[in-house]
Amino acid sequence: MADGHSKDTAAVQAAIDAAAWATAFLDSDFIWATDLHIENHRNYNGDGLDFDGCRHVWVRGCYIDGTDDNLCLQSSGLPVQDVHISDCAFTSVCAGIRIGLKSIGGISGVVISNCTMRNIWREGIKLECTEGGSITDILVENVTMHNVRRPIFAILNNRYCPDDLGSSVELDHIPPIGTMARLRFVGITAVDDEGMAHAQRRFDNDIMGEPRFGGCRFDANAAHPIEDVTIRDFWYTAIGGVRLTDLPAAPYPEVPDRLQAPTAPGSENYYPNWSRTTHLDARYVRGLTLENLHFITLHSDERPKMLTEGPTVML
Repeated sequence: MADGHSKDTAAVQAAIDAAAWATAFLDSDFIWATDLHIENHRNYNGDGLDFDGCRHVWVRGCYIDGTDDNLCLQSSGLPVQDVHISDCAFTSVCAGIRIGLKSIGGISGVVISNCTMRNIWREGIKLECTEGGSITDILVENVTMHNVRRPIFAILNNRYCPDDLGSSVELDHIPPIGTMARLRFVGITAVDDEGMAHAQRRFDNDIMGEPRFGGCRFDANAAHPIEDVTIRDFWYTAIGGVRLTDLPAAPYPEVPDRLQAPTAPGSENYYPNWSRTTHLDARYVRGLTLENLHFITLHSDERPKMLTEGPTVML
């Protein structure tokens, strides 16, 4: 951990079964994490590399395998800017790369390139602008995924849920809904095999993913859409096999504005645990560009392959 305007270079080459997160960098500038081998399976929150309020970060050539987020970018106070993640391999019971949840100071200028993700039971690339602020200018390119239950997930909402998990600043109120804009996903390949026909669990009791949970999801409050999303050259082979009777009878819940409806039920970061589509569900995205998408389902599925709802879609 480093504070202030320091230059930090990860000195160890391997970190195995840490007591909690393997690393946590708070409010730091100029960080190089290269050629690291991290396996973190001993506890529930087995994160690999966590950066909160950091700028000018390079992560390259790392292998991370754990029980929670392999790599996490958050802003609980200072902004996160100028982050480069390349040539890494990720395996996770939870998420591969998570950007946000904590977004107070804003997160921008992130490039993720030339990475592989394998056996990730929840999200491959997960973006959550949930505590105000903004998540903008994100580029994900040339990423190959094998058995990643939900390849891309993005949600723009607001919530207040204190957790005391190492943040430099703790939110003490429900913030206004922030901004999520200019997200690009280019050259993504995601392929499921028959192992994805079964549910996956964390420590035998916590279901992390199952067939009805899969597919990419972009979701926002109707009055606060995500803006300017591009998905280009995307090949996605999903397991499928879901019948409509496997899904709840109630309509898919909307994303509420918690300032107006602090306790109302609605779609959240971890709920619902089912998807309306097999491959891509985009709701309330203003400026959605889709180009050269290839969707295949291994088993017959009664849900549509793709569903878009809300503002402009450009094919």
